Amino acid sequence: MKIKAIRKIENYRNLSSQSIQFDENVNFIIGENEIGKTNILELISRFFIEKHFLESDYYDLSKPVKITFELEDHTLLKGIQYPHSSLQINHEYKINGLFLKDIHPKDEQSYIQSIFKQIHTVKDSISFLLLDEPENHLQPYKQRTLIKKIVELTSCQLFIVTHSPNILLMNYKQFIRVFRNDTCLSIVSGSTISLENTELIKHMLHNFIYLKEAMFSHLVLFVEGDSEYGALPVFAQRMNIDLDEYGIGIVKLDGAESVCRCMNLYQKFGIPSLAIIDRDKEEKYRNVQSITFTEGIDFEEDLYNSFEFEDYVSFIKTMKHDSSFLKNYHNENKKSYMLEQKKNQLKYLREKKNAYKGFLLAKYVTKIPDSYIQLIYKAIKVTSKFKSCKI
Repeated sequence: MKIKAIRKIENYRNLSSQSIQFDENVNFIIGENEIGKTNILELISRFFIEKHFLESDYYDLSKPVKITFELEDHTLLKGIQYPHSSLQINHEYKINGLFLKDIHPKDEQSYIQSIFKQIHTVKDSISFLLLDEPENHLQPYKQRTLIKKIVELTSCQLFIVTHSPNILLMNYKQFIRVFRNDTCLSIVSGSTISLENTELIKHMLHNFIYLKEAMFSHLVLFVEGDSEYGALPVFAQRMNIDLDEYGIGIVKLDGAESVCRCMNLYQKFGIPSLAIIDRDKEEKYRNVQSITFTEGIDFEEDLYNSFEFEDYVSFIKTMKHDSSFLKNYHNENKKSYMLEQKKNQLKYLREKKNAYKGFLLAKYVTKIPDSYIQLIYKAIKVTSKFKSCKI
């Protein structure tokens, strides 16, 4: 029997007044440290495994803990426990679980073997498995392998607290994000979010490596493609801003068509987002406040317009581009020559876009375009309250 949801929580730690919808197969619980992710696992464990709440579980010791679970057959299990008493539940049920925690391995292999040994022993008798940060002792590839093997090994429902995007599978409906909205705790389950747009779903699958990491961000910056993706971190570095320190993630969209839907998805998970797209699409998106537009027609024109002659020559030489730009220059006025060559050079810059090309453009450009400066400062303003402590 699977757990469909926790419908009501009263007087349990910091989770009072919350409700949480679950995926029937796998649930990844993500969020900041010390925000209450493990509290969810321990609530499930107290109710179904220990069948008893501890004194430390009570938010207010003068009141009882009250919990309502909904099972997959829509049965409501209502539990109540007063301090120094026992847990009373309105229905008898047969739901067993296993909580794997506090494993202290000698090495990576012994850690994995210990987990599989415990699961194999009880796999046919448990309905759910609780895992608290199983990635702690594993490198990224082993993290993904571990979860996949567990899914193959048992048909039970998984609840996993994690800080690693590497451990997440390719399904946003399995994500449960715990976060603080101003001073209030909020919990959003991906299983309550529906994407009906087929093209957006295809796009998400294509770019899920970026989208998964962004789920751990305080804010997401969406860019159109590889060049902008390579350039944005360099712009921030040149502005003496560490995007990681502010928890700002970057996601490339491979075009602007999915920008609004992707931004909407992250906002539903409680993650604010901003985007920068080419000005030639301004008419379509001008009413979206979270979108910034390039000053020129596109990223490449913005960058070219921001170059002085010597810096552009350095970029051309680093790219090892056998360009007519260098061959045709004969001591003309440099600004006039840049303008004269603009059409041909924009054609070159727009060909074979990639992150490395964007990185070098951002590194050598004489002045960072204002549109990108404004975007980064806007992101910093939103996330300044989340700024991490410097190590």
